[in-house]
Amino acid sequence: MLDRFSAPYYNASLTEQYKALYDIGNDSVFEKRYISSRSHGGAISERPDRKDLGSFPLLSFDPGWNEYSGSNSLPKEQDMAAMFVPSDAAMEEYFLNGGGRALIERFAKQTPVTRENLSYNLYQIPLNIVQALINNLMKDSFLESVPSKYLTIMNDAQDQMFPATDPNYSSLEQYKESFERCLFANNGVVYVMNRVMPPADYASVIAPVLYSRGTQIVNAVLRADDNFIQENYNSAPLQKYYSTYLKAMQSHFSLFVPTDESLGFYGLVDPMSLARNAASASQYKYWRFTYDNSTNAVFPIKSQAYRFYYDRAPSDGDRALTGAANVSNPGDKGSLNSGAGLVKRQLLTDMVDHHIIVHETGSGDQEDMQGRRRYYLSRSGAPVYLRERGDANAGFAGMVVDGGFQLQMRGDAGKYPDNQPVCTVTESYNQTAELNGYGNGFTFLLDRPMQATTKSVYNILSNDQDHYGEFYKLCETNFSEDDLRLVGLIGEDVTSREEIASEVNKYRIFTNEGVNPTQGESLVRFFNNYRYTIYAPTNDAVLAAFDKGLKSQEDITGFIAENLDEESGTLPEAAQAQARAMITMLVNFVKYHFQDQSFFVDDIDNGGGVDYQTSCIDNEDNVYLSINMRQEPGKITLTDRAGRTVSVQAPYNVLARDANFNAPVQGVATAINSSSYVSIHQIEDVLNFTSLENGRYDSAWSTPSAALKFVTKYRIRK
Repeated sequence: MLDRFSAPYYNASLTEQYKALYDIGNDSVFEKRYISSRSHGGAISERPDRKDLGSFPLLSFDPGWNEYSGSNSLPKEQDMAAMFVPSDAAMEEYFLNGGGRALIERFAKQTPVTRENLSYNLYQIPLNIVQALINNLMKDSFLESVPSKYLTIMNDAQDQMFPATDPNYSSLEQYKESFERCLFANNGVVYVMNRVMPPADYASVIAPVLYSRGTQIVNAVLRADDNFIQENYNSAPLQKYYSTYLKAMQSHFSLFVPTDESLGFYGLVDPMSLARNAASASQYKYWRFTYDNSTNAVFPIKSQAYRFYYDRAPSDGDRALTGAANVSNPGDKGSLNSGAGLVKRQLLTDMVDHHIIVHETGSGDQEDMQGRRRYYLSRSGAPVYLRERGDANAGFAGMVVDGGFQLQMRGDAGKYPDNQPVCTVTESYNQTAELNGYGNGFTFLLDRPMQATTKSVYNILSNDQDHYGEFYKLCETNFSEDDLRLVGLIGEDVTSREEIASEVNKYRIFTNEGVNPTQGESLVRFFNNYRYTIYAPTNDAVLAAFDKGLKSQEDITGFIAENLDEESGTLPEAAQAQARAMITMLVNFVKYHFQDQSFFVDDIDNGGGVDYQTSCIDNEDNVYLSINMRQEPGKITLTDRAGRTVSVQAPYNVLARDANFNAPVQGVATAINSSSYVSIHQIEDVLNFTSLENGRYDSAWSTPSAALKFVTKYRIRK
């Protein structure tokens, strides 16, 4: 198995030395080298014919490297390598009767698998799978692998390779029983074992992806950065290191894996193209993906664009779009940084991030997808909705999951009845430690990939006037530089264009400053590539707040105009203080309805009210103001800073994604620089970030001194 990673490489120095002793004419001397990330002269990055190795899996180090050095800072004389090598008998037992039997049967070409044909069948296992086993047995340091340190020897997941909880390793004497002999070489030591130490790769949620014939695309994405973990870390093509992340064996994952067939037919909708307005509908795209390693590329996936239609599903008759902007062939990692290659990278990494759920211990969802809840948050923060649970006793047959885009299309079913995407689980794998002794969750194969919603907060609030009309108007607050200078919120010392823009922006909710939103829309200014909840009061609740003295932008600009001294063009000091308080109250009032973290009305109980930060700041205490949020099955109840209780009502669990593209979308946007995922809930009344004297908002500026005190405490900092 080890020799499958070797090749004869021309050695000019040895050739010349040999020619000095013998007449060999034009012959050359080659040396057997093991393709690895560390060898003499550094990582081996080329084949013997000097072509790029592409995605060829690398060993941790070259075991044939005579002058092996485990570290650049440590002389080679002070340490050497170690390998924990199973005997032939141990290999036979593992692959014929043990944990490796499923693996060998998956790839065997001579069946049934027997001792006689085992060697041939082992050769059929793909190198990227064999790599995980061998690298797990290779250790950089002999000094750190001596028997007395056996409890500190780590596997490929950085878990104990020989845990004391295993009876086989409960003591040093028991540990030694696992070895048949010890062989010393000039560059390390070989411990010959009577058992195979399988890698975490074979036990984690990655394993089914690794083995399956129909998941090569996702496997290529998960493995794309593997050869760059030890060397050239920042040169990895995706810089996601998914396989390392998913080998966290102390975590509990649900990994959803769209099959190659689903990605080759349904593909992924291009959110960059859909961010253009309806006049550009002819440029809407979806991309299909195929696995293609014919060129041994670093990222062996081809992507091809097709025209996307909201009103019909993908079909066999769809025609591929032409031109360089609509196809990305497998190539080196440089091709992933621009154009169609960057689109491919964006869509596939976005997809994988969306299909990983981490079930946190104590979060109420430790039962994986078998609990009572319906909404889960993925690694990226994109919500996953469990529409149908399926039968856990029958491999979760019938499980259906939705991403935000699937929910979005279902919500528009009246407009698009012929395009209602469904993501169904076709196979499941229980990779849990509870079942297998070592593992970290479940893997589910999907017949169609999920995707996040393409609707922004601006889109949702502005297009549903019946529910959000008055709140949307407040979110559109946009004070001019002149008004902010008149009231003293922008000082005379602020003169540069950048400083002025920054100061004006502080008093906005939506902005286009320095960002690239969907065409014709804006982004929430203070979102920061995270996940949030917005509580949107009813129209009647906002109007009632106006009746209690809350001032709109129109009210405030009218107040400024009424009190402006025509001769000096300034406001009296008292009016200035009051106007500052009005603006501070209005902006904080709106921001207090924006909460960190995404929460859903679901079948879950959070065990009592929990405080969560909003976007408002108390400057005197230097803290973000919080809302107390109580989740119970089917409802959410909020308690604001004034001690008032407000309930969530329908519509709730409305999903949004504020995506900031890498360029103006009407031009050449090819990726999403950052995005925030949002759940929006209607609430029956407004939330107050501070107690109101006599129940009136205008009590905050009833006198100039009261206004000054209020602004000092709640001034807008960012």
